[in-house]
Amino acid sequence: MRFGITFSFFLLTLTGCGAEHGGRTGSDSQASLEAVTPESIQAFESTVYNFGKANGCVKCHGGSVNPQWLNADPRTAYSFARPLVNFANPTASTFVNYVSNNHCGDPVCRDPANTSVIQDMLLQWAAIEMNQASNGLPPSDGTTLANPPFVTATTPIPANPPLITSNSRAVVRFNLSQLQPPIARLNGAILEVSVQSYNSAYTTYKIFDLRVVGASAPVTLDGVHVYVRPATGTGIGNEYVNQGNIWSSLVALVPVIAVPSPLPTGPMTSATPLVGTSLAIPIQSASDVITIGFKDIR
Repeated sequence: MRFGITFSFFLLTLTGCGAEHGGRTGSDSQASLEAVTPESIQAFESTVYNFGKANGCVKCHGGSVNPQWLNADPRTAYSFARPLVNFANPTASTFVNYVSNNHCGDPVCRDPANTSVIQDMLLQWAAIEMNQASNGLPPSDGTTLANPPFVTATTPIPANPPLITSNSRAVVRFNLSQLQPPIARLNGAILEVSVQSYNSAYTTYKIFDLRVVGASAPVTLDGVHVYVRPATGTGIGNEYVNQGNIWSSLVALVPVIAVPSPLPTGPMTSATPLVGTSLAIPIQSASDVITIGFKDIR
């Protein structure tokens, strides 16, 4: 059954939408819906599904062309899309092969910039899928940390950050001189994360490219935890269990790199990001704040 869905994807031609794309319906793929959670559907909607709707792929794959990964019913769309993703190696999925190979002649299908965009979305979706327990329920693996031993100051997140389809990003910086409890080697250091939005409805942050500059000596960050809450709230905020905690197993050595002078308006590219994965965290309000916690600093 999955071969049939995938094969129909290969029948796309340069002539645009047409009946030769096949005639399956979402009901043929209901097995794909077994043992998934609402978080899985939401992950698909906030990434690949929203990308396809925003960029015109829905013209074909919304109903007239199979696979219908943009069907008006997100669950039906999910049932077509899921077999096309290699969750063990998302960046090698069928979607990646087709997102810029000009298979239908429309601009979105021949833009090479879309390759990296869809790869990142697939990584986000896969991280949530792989985080689901075998019975389809969210796992309780103890990777969240309600009271981290080390925390940064709480900092505002820019409203309406750039979309992931944009080349720009917002940056949020933390003065590690305000770290509690203080670490002498991090006095004067800056921690930075980049922020984008996964969709134009501004429902999900993409948080990525964790960088640290200005340490006076090498330091190891063990277990990075990200907390978001509305600015009107109190405390450090909430750690999103379904994906916002995937840096919790990170152990990263921070090298000695000088703080740029002056600080750039964009990311501090003089420092290599300490982690290659990114987080998808729900936007809480029109005015959110973020705090970074650590299991250990040594």
